[in-house]
Amino acid sequence: MHLWPVGPVRHISDLRVDQAEVLYLSAATDLGDDGLFTSAVYIAGVFSVQGKQISFRQNPNLVTVYHLDNHKIEAIELVPEAAGGVFLGTDDENKGSSIFSGKDSLCEPPVLGR
Repeated sequence: MHLWPVGPVRHISDLRVDQAEVLYLSAATDLGDDGLFTSAVYIAGVFSVQGKQISFRQNPNLVTVYHLDNHKIEAIELVPEAAGGVFLGTDDENKGSSIFSGKDSLCEPPVLGR
């Protein structure tokens, strides 16, 4: 299993918990305002609530959900319902920003671009 990012790392650039209490996190390589960038979204684990007790079960092997070369993911948004989905926002500094939909192939151009 290959984990991204590598090099100068922002270990966590965003966190989001879905309706099933699954914790997603993004991490990014940031070599400065002109890049190079790479980033990924992982499933980090799951929360559970029993009464007033909250517990977290860490995923022993981070599961890569999305991987983006040349982009620095800094936002994860989980939109419910059939029309929703996973949306990833990037801040690529001098190279602009993008919004990707998790429904699209991440090899395709972004849904919205700079």
